[in-house]
Amino acid sequence: MSARARPIAPAGSTLPRLAAELPHTFALIDPYEGAEGVTRQLNELVSHLQPEPIDLLDVGGDILARGEEPALKSPLADALGLAACCQVNVPIRLLVVGLGLDGELPLEGLRGTLGPIVHTFTAKDTEPISSVLEWHPSKATGMLAATAEDYAARRSAGRRAPRTAEDEGPTVHEAAMDEVLSRNQLPAPSWRRRTSER
Repeated sequence: MSARARPIAPAGSTLPRLAAELPHTFALIDPYEGAEGVTRQLNELVSHLQPEPIDLLDVGGDILARGEEPALKSPLADALGLAACCQVNVPIRLLVVGLGLDGELPLEGLRGTLGPIVHTFTAKDTEPISSVLEWHPSKATGMLAATAEDYAARRSAGRRAPRTAEDEGPTVHEAAMDEVLSRNQLPAPSWRRRTSER
C-alpha cells in the first residue's frame, strides 16, 4: 500500500492518505480464503520484508475472548488473525493494549490471561499521530491515545493505582499465544492442526 494507491470507485478509503502521513509500511491482507490464505500472505510478507521482531497487536482485548461472550460484537477479524499467526513460519509475539476499552468484554475476566507489561503509552507516544487522529476514523486508536494522555496527566498529579479500563488502557501486555489459542474457540481448527503437526 502506497500513498499513490487509489480505491476502485465507488469505494473509498483513508489508507492511501494514512500511508502518506505515517512512516510505516502498510500491507493489505485479503481474508477471502480464510486462515490458510491469510497465513500464506503473511509468510510472503515476512519473506519479502523480513521484519524483526514480529508482533500481533490487539487493541481492546477481544482476541482474548472465548468467542461466545454475549457482548462480543466483532470477533471474526481477531480470530482470523490469531488462527493465521499461529501457523506462520516465524515466531510472533502477541501483545494486547487498551484492555476493555471497547466495552465488549469485562475487564476482570481478561486480566488473568495477560503476561507482563512491556510498555505503557504516554502522550509522547501519541504526539506523532495526533494530526492523523483528527481525520482518520479509528475508534480504538483514538480511545487509546486519549487514555494515554489522561494516564500521564493523572500520574503527574500523583494518582498511580490502576482502577478502571481507562487506567489499564495505555498498558501493553504480552500474552502467551498458545494459552490464548486454547482459550479462544473460534480459531480452534487451525490450533488443532498446528498442535497435531508438532
